Amino acid sequence: FLMKAQLFVAFFPKGIRSNNTSVYAPMEKGLPLITNMDDYSPSWLHHGVNVLDINTMNNDDLGSTRMQTIGEQARRDVNKFVSWESLLNIFN
Repeated sequence: FLMKAQLFVAFFPKGIRSNNTSVYAPMEKGLPLITNMDDYSPSWLHHGVNVLDINTMNNDDLGSTRMQTIGEQARRDVNKFVSWESLLNIFN
């Protein structure tokens, strides 16, 4: 599924949380993510940088070049902030 997808959409009752790991696999594959965010969403997620927040989206966000750029940044950031290595570093 992830190999054929061009976009991943996931909404949560209040906003994305660090434990909403279902979004990390698509982000790791470089898929742009449309979700909902609030003040309690992970601080490393930023609309228009590595995700798209449905609450602040506009038509310009849906351009193919912009979506590709966001997906590529999402891949880099998910590997930086939620990888197994970063989890293990917490305990060192």
